[in-house]
Amino acid sequence: MNNEDAPTTLEAMGGIRYLGGLCPVQGEGYTRDGYPWYFRARGDGWSFAVSANQGGDEYKFPNGSIQDRFSRGEDWGDEPFEAGYMPEDTCRHFIFKCLREYQAERKEDESCVDSAYVGCDGHNAQHPSYSFFFQGITL
Repeated sequence: MNNEDAPTTLEAMGGIRYLGGLCPVQGEGYTRDGYPWYFRARGDGWSFAVSANQGGDEYKFPNGSIQDRFSRGEDWGDEPFEAGYMPEDTCRHFIFKCLREYQAERKEDESCVDSAYVGCDGHNAQHPSYSFFFQGITL
């Protein structure tokens, strides 16, 4: 997918069911391929995760445990607990960014054509979309 074909809104990347609250700010929705996602901003950071439970209405598995298909997070704010008051437009920005990264990784996983990578299982430190995690770089 080139940038001209890339969705330009959060809703085009899947769907958003809820976003709001304070301490924490929370959001729920689903990806374009039907996996539920959850966003949370609290304390000094935010986190985003896509559940491995495709097609479910909730982020959690039936037994209450959570298994992630994809996750991201960063520190945010200059003051303690500032992330819990994150403005909605900032939350939407981070959610959109994560959904774009998720979609790009799914596209890479489907193709698995570059011989420089040892598989497309998400555990390869040479894979460009995972390199930030292993090197501690914040995107």
